[in-house]
Order: sequence, then C-alpha cells, then structure tokens
Amino acid sequence: MSDIHFGKLSRTKDFAVPGEPLPSMEQGEKSLKAELINTLKNEKVNFLIVAGDLTSIGSPNEFKYCKDAILEIANEINLHDSEVIISLGNHDINWNILGIDMECSSENPECKSNHTNGYLAVAGSVANYWLGDSFKYEKEGPAPYSGVKEFDDVIFFTLNSGWRCSKDDAIKQGKLDTEQLDWISKELYNYKDNTKWKILVLHHHPFNYPYQIPVSEHSVLSEGPELLECIGKYGVNIVCHGHRHHPRIKNRIENGWKNPVTFVSAGSLSVASNHRSNGEIPNLFHIIELTENRTLYIRTYQYKTINGWKPITFDEGLLPIDFEMFFEKPYGEEECYEELKELCNLNGADNKRLPEWRKLPSSLKSIPLKELNSKIEEFCNNSGNKFFGPYPNTNVAILKDI
Repeated sequence: MSDIHFGKLSRTKDFAVPGEPLPSMEQGEKSLKAELINTLKNEKVNFLIVAGDLTSIGSPNEFKYCKDAILEIANEINLHDSEVIISLGNHDINWNILGIDMECSSENPECKSNHTNGYLAVAGSVANYWLGDSFKYEKEGPAPYSGVKEFDDVIFFTLNSGWRCSKDDAIKQGKLDTEQLDWISKELYNYKDNTKWKILVLHHHPFNYPYQIPVSEHSVLSEGPELLECIGKYGVNIVCHGHRHHPRIKNRIENGWKNPVTFVSAGSLSVASNHRSNGEIPNLFHIIELTENRTLYIRTYQYKTINGWKPITFDEGLLPIDFEMFFEKPYGEEECYEELKELCNLNGADNKRLPEWRKLPSSLKSIPLKELNSKIEEFCNNSGNKFFGPYPNTNVAILKDI
C-alpha cells in the first residue's frame, strides 16, 4: 500500500488528526481502517509495506497518529513492528521548516549549498523523531528510513526518494542523490548471489508509465535510468512504489538484466477523491503472493463507501488492473498461441470445461483477463464453437456449435 496521506488530504477520519476537519468526507461509509484490518486478516499477510507519503504535510501530529494507526493495523494482524516496511515520500517532508529561511545572504557558492542542503536535510529528517525506532532497519542506509531488512525468504531494500525534494524545484520529481544511489548499488551487489526474494521499496516511480490519457510526466525519479540498471543487473524481483495515485502493475526485462522485474505502482490507500481524478480511480491496496517456484500472484482490493474493501471488479478505463494477476517471465506470441490452441481444442467432444484460471498454463495466466477472454472467443469463433464464461468465473466452457 502507499500514499496514506494521513491528515488533511485523507478521505476518512480513520486517517485524520483528531479534531482537525477534512475538506471532503463521504457520509455513511464503512470504516476504511477496520475493513482493511479484516481483509488483511483473511489474506494472512506476513509483511506490511507502506511505500511513502504517510502524511499530508509532514506535521508532528500527522506522523504521531499515522504511526499509531500503522502499529494498530500491524498488531491486529499479528505482525511485529519489524515486519512493517516503511519508505518516505515528498509529503513526508516538513515544508514549514523549509519555509523558515530558504534565502541565503551569502553569495559564496559553498555557503549557499550548505544553507540549502542543511534545511533540506532537517526538513526531510523529521520522520526520524516522530516515528522513532518503530520501523527502523537492521542495516540503515544514508537517508532517513532507507535500509535493509532480511528475513528467512525475502530481503527488503528501502530508499528515500522524497527527502531531497524542495518546493523551489522547477520540476517536481523524486531524488535519491549520489550517496543513496552508490549505497543501494553496493548493497544489491553484496546480495547478488543470494537466492531469496529481493524487494525494493521507494516512493517515486523509476520510469514513466503509459496512461489512458497522455500527460506530461515530470514526477519520475531523477536517477531512474541509473536505478533501473542497478536493480536489473543485481536481480531485484519486485519494486513497490507509490506517488502517482494511478495504479499500474507491470513486468519488465531488458538486455543485461538478471531476471524479469515486477513493478507495482500502488495507487493510494486513503487520499481524498480530488486527488484521484475526482474519484474515477478508487482507493486500493495490493496483496503480493510469492510462490515456491519463483512466480507471484498479485491481488488488488478497492474501497467502496458502502461495501468496504472488495476485490477490484473492472480492468479498463483509468484502472487497467485485474483483481488477480500472475507474473513469471515474458512469453512469446507463438508459445501463447500453442497453449491457446490446446486449451480450445475439443478433441472430437461436444463440449469441454476449461480449468480454473489459476490452473491455466503460465503463458495464458500472464495475459490480462480482457485480452485472454477475447483471444479464446476469437479462437472459438474461428473453429465454429461457442465460449461460455468468461474468466475469472470458475465455470468456463467451450461448446460445439451445432
């Protein structure tokens, strides 16, 4: 999950500072936090990842009560504090500190640099004080809440792409700085032969995603190309991030990469509707299921005012995500065609019940549901048969057209 925006940008009093009014809050909605806890309990999660923008303006009260809320959720789903993975975003900077005195009277370049960087460092480090040691890393990185946590089957690497952001930036984008980039390169190199799952968590996206409506994108990580080369070379499996409240999930591999990398752009857990294309994009979170054979399933839940957290039910428009998605490796068209041909072959019978989605060949599970159903229907039409379903329904069949 990402972009809680605890405080004045939240959609719900569950994630608001007590006594502070919210600009917009829907009446009669189910408790976002209580329903979230129930869903996470049912999913039996092992870790909780929050990919930045915990707060709205980085104020002391927002950090305090956000911390309390995260710890409450973790406690209710039987997670230890160490099993909560936190990164920070540009909204987790205290902008009031930056506004104290950004003007430097000295004309000396070194003095100007010290002045600006000093205020940036202090404003970007307030989380250290208000979050305390609750979510600290066993191996700390150079920026606040950057570091490494290693468990039996997975290693988490976290970067802080928000703490060098400034309100005076001409282009609003995430920044790592040279020190963080050098640090993560060395850490990933040290773990390059480790066979555990490697998950990188940061706030800003390292590359531009295609969106339904083309827009000029200036908020991508400034060191994105360098970071991509690093994670591909040293075998990162998953990158979890937030920032854009527009969720995307994408597999990617390039020449020289050790393995495919799955990028999860999480969207926002609880920001108000005016920060989600006026509500066209729902609040949501994702469950990442890691399998023993190095594949993964990702399930996405959306929040509905009346129903609480429910499986996402559409895969088009502004939200091209299925409720459950499968990721392994890229498959070629020929391999997919052969598997599709075998799936749709009646072998002389009058009908054939198709396997449930999870039991499909990996090449077919990797196809988005809308595209998969369209391919099956087209194949059946060309063969004179009828397709009944569609996926993800459990009762899916092909009947001979008599």
